[in-house]
Amino acid sequence: MIVMNECFLSKAGSKYSIDTNLPLRLQKRALLKALGFPGDPNLKGCQSCEINKVEQLFKEYSTQGYPFLIIVSEKPMPSLVPPLFVVNDSHSVQWRDNQGAKRVITADEALSIIKAYPQNTWVEFAPLPWRESTIAGRLIYVAMDNQVLEIQQGTVPAKLINDRQLPTYVGELSFLDVERYRYLEDSRRLRAVGYPSICSFGVVRNICREMPAMASFEELRFISQLPTLEFAFTGTGRLMAIDIDWPAQYIEKKGGR
Repeated sequence: MIVMNECFLSKAGSKYSIDTNLPLRLQKRALLKALGFPGDPNLKGCQSCEINKVEQLFKEYSTQGYPFLIIVSEKPMPSLVPPLFVVNDSHSVQWRDNQGAKRVITADEALSIIKAYPQNTWVEFAPLPWRESTIAGRLIYVAMDNQVLEIQQGTVPAKLINDRQLPTYVGELSFLDVERYRYLEDSRRLRAVGYPSICSFGVVRNICREMPAMASFEELRFISQLPTLEFAFTGTGRLMAIDIDWPAQYIEKKGGR
């Protein structure tokens, strides 16, 4: 059984003043912030046991407008699937549990579920970043002169590249920059395999320019090979780091239980 190594950032924790008692997702978020990666300025969180704070944030985000997300970070993580609530209105909340099962519940039911999580569970509230104009992206950092960029407009990172009709680009970068001749080659290759709509060269270059300094990615690579950044590039041209993953963070749990 493959699980997440929740001590993965234990060595990096002291170097970057990360609280390793937090769930791994929040440790990663703190790491990205320390390295200068732009996050979501509208994201707010608290522990699930802080009932008054949870209710206050729920009311605050409901007032700001629907839809919004409630991201759940458990410690320990019982599975690789993080629970998630997508709040569409007070009567329609899509809940995904940690087994990946989804169902529609009410806001009151969502709050009851949150209150029942273990004490060290965290919940984070954020406006839904995924719109038709938002670009979901993934950047795999191999070395200073070699990165792989995957982007697609109008989807979410988990479904990246699945829909061949959406504007797409997949290609190699060097020193976090795209060269026009390589962009044209990648575009021809994508069209040949059934992606008729390609993100423009200007969009790809703007995403590259919004990336943090190369030194920040090198720090991620020093932690472990092939750091992979998930991000959103909004319709207003703002890049938001969503998550960072490494292949080595996944381990096999002995005994399969």
